[in-house]
Amino acid sequence: MRKIFTLALGLVCFGMVSADSLQTFNCGIGIPGRQEPALLGLGISPNGKYICGPIENAMGYFVASVETGEVKWTVPDEADEGELRHVDNNGLAIGFDATAITYDFATGDVSTLYCPDDVKYVLAEALSADGSVKTGSFVGAGFETQAVVAVDGTDDWKLLPMPTEEDLAGTLLEGIKGSSAKYVSADGKIILGCLGSFAAPVLWRLNEAGEYEMDLFIKRFVKLSEGQQGDDSYPLWSVSGMYLNLSPNGRYVSMLGLIKDEEGTSIGVPAIYDTVEDKVIIYDEPQEINIMGAENFPLHPTAIADNGTFIGSIGQPVVLSIGSFIMRAGKTQAENFLTAFPSYQEQLAASDGNNVPTGISADASVILGYTFYSDDFTTSEEEDPAYYLTYVIHDDYNYNAAVDEIAADVTEATIEGIYTLDGRRSGNLVKGVNILRMSDGTTRKILRK
Repeated sequence: MRKIFTLALGLVCFGMVSADSLQTFNCGIGIPGRQEPALLGLGISPNGKYICGPIENAMGYFVASVETGEVKWTVPDEADEGELRHVDNNGLAIGFDATAITYDFATGDVSTLYCPDDVKYVLAEALSADGSVKTGSFVGAGFETQAVVAVDGTDDWKLLPMPTEEDLAGTLLEGIKGSSAKYVSADGKIILGCLGSFAAPVLWRLNEAGEYEMDLFIKRFVKLSEGQQGDDSYPLWSVSGMYLNLSPNGRYVSMLGLIKDEEGTSIGVPAIYDTVEDKVIIYDEPQEINIMGAENFPLHPTAIADNGTFIGSIGQPVVLSIGSFIMRAGKTQAENFLTAFPSYQEQLAASDGNNVPTGISADASVILGYTFYSDDFTTSEEEDPAYYLTYVIHDDYNYNAAVDEIAADVTEATIEGIYTLDGRRSGNLVKGVNILRMSDGTTRKILRK
């Protein structure tokens, strides 16, 4: 017997001086023995209207409407290792509670999905925008996993292809077993997952025959054999299968890659794979936010939007995080949440090191995460409880502003370089005065507010 609870929470907006606003979600009272049960927002719908996730130590799960602030949550009579991982545009969330489940925000219904007899349980992880495609993994008796997909709104799970011995011959992945499916695009045509225990990322693409084909794209960009290690045509030394994310439109895969500097020192950097152009973009430029003492903490991507904007943690999420960042589309320098979002700075800044950004809407206007919170951010006494709460940032950043500014001032000449007033070259327009060096030999100034 599952108990369904609802709570209406209002939108929390802090002034009109900033270009963003902050909304928070928590359960309040209502769960026996828990004064402030933690909501850990993990999934956001492509349209940014719904969020979902587990409640404190997998004791339950919730779905919430971003538009109304209403939270619905479920607590099983017996605690299960359950949580919700993703939600579609209509408020249908998917996850697992002993096996695969869906949770319908509109009705509050929890439905158990089919699990084959020879499978221990189904680890369901993602939905297409309309809920017609589900993806996840079969978990066997020895906890080995196999990536699966169910289409047309059914729970008729089918195994996704695995690489053949020929695919992996001569690579560092030779002999790898198992796979997991983690994400699916909004239209259900691209699935992202990994091989083995987060050993390597892999894509499955829907072909014209309606079948998913495996694309081990890292073979084209990652040094997977000893002979490739001196070959500059393979720009990455490795890619983590753990820090993977797929944009709703299926175009971008964000990853944590490994490169080496001239001294041979390994450096973790964000890397984006463009599934349309079949290319990898590596963000290896030194980050100005590192002056905050984060020199040895790589940027870990945790979610990516349709335009290539991605968010994440400075340092390893949860364990070694010292802050949060956003890398906006077209930029090469990340912004810390403390400077990018005034409302976050004003309301949650003291908990920034405990913040975990987890999701971003397709248009990058809604950002999801959870963070440790209390009145003074230190205590957990009953009279001053400390807990994790889920937040949503509403951002109205104009991604076309830089293009509009240049287009209004540039005719036939093209831009050859962008410089700051102190002469430093920049890959993008920065706040303040920008000096543009044009192809016709002229220079122009643009003020970006």
